[in-house]
Amino acid sequence: MSSDPIIFKKKLISVVLTICVLLQFVFVAIIAFADGETNDVIRKVDSTMNVNDPVYSLFKRKRCAMCHGVDHTLVGPSFRAISMRYNGVGSTEIRTLAKKVMYGGVGNWGEMPMPPNSVTLSEAELLVRWILRLSHGEL
Repeated sequence: MSSDPIIFKKKLISVVLTICVLLQFVFVAIIAFADGETNDVIRKVDSTMNVNDPVYSLFKRKRCAMCHGVDHTLVGPSFRAISMRYNGVGSTEIRTLAKKVMYGGVGNWGEMPMPPNSVTLSEAELLVRWILRLSHGEL
């Protein structure tokens, strides 16, 4: 019997994405029991963002903060680094980035895959526009 390489790749991607989701839960547990220094960093980020901003609350609610920090790299790149890399992109690129948020991917920021996220296209576009509006300076 010969095996289909496409089916193998799909199964491999599925396994990798499952591992990433499990890693997200581990990360949440680490944050929940983190030392004071880590919690201070999280509080600093929270205190500098407009917590009444609906997009910021979407960012928190959709678990983006499990892998991305606004100013610091966690599992994925910081949002400021993303903002700097994609500075000045147009609507087509914004839609492409939003689809990356929705469906996940690998290779744009190294070999760590980004798992799919449970967001609608409009929510993903809103998040991408919010990220791209971040200033490139320090907090």
